[in-house]
Amino acid sequence: DKNNTPEVFQGLVKKETSAVYTMLFLFFCMMLVLGMLSEGTYESGDSIQHFLISKYSFKHPELFLHHWGKPFFTLASSVFSQLGFIGIIIFNIGCAVVTAWLGFRIAKRMQVANAWLISIFILFIPIYSVVIISGLTEIFFAFVLMSAIWLSVDRRFVFSAIAASFLPFV
Repeated sequence: DKNNTPEVFQGLVKKETSAVYTMLFLFFCMMLVLGMLSEGTYESGDSIQHFLISKYSFKHPELFLHHWGKPFFTLASSVFSQLGFIGIIIFNIGCAVVTAWLGFRIAKRMQVANAWLISIFILFIPIYSVVIISGLTEIFFAFVLMSAIWLSVDRRFVFSAIAASFLPFV
């Protein structure tokens, strides 16, 4: 609570939050450059398949219900995929950054010391950071899962349960 926190610590909290926002922005830019320079994807089979299902879902609406494509993933990513494969990379980078931000917010809410480290831990998990510049659904799954956790920590249990119920379709 800001009212019970000494001014010195309020300043540190603001600096920590600003540092996390700066780090997330730089990470987004770095991954965008890597995604644009990349000549391939981490896993070409599933990654390309998810992208194609997402891209052509407006032309073939039955793809919105295609279980292999993961319906909720297809719905959320289909607008981005219209930009080409870079669109789905932007979608995944955005999901990863928001997931890391939610992790930071959860840690802050739970009063974890050095909460800013959570964002780094999330973004630089070895396999996670590689999968970000692909069309795989794991990054969106992490985003929906972290959203459900955040909603639960924020005591919005019904919305948390609703978010968690979408996980099989992500």
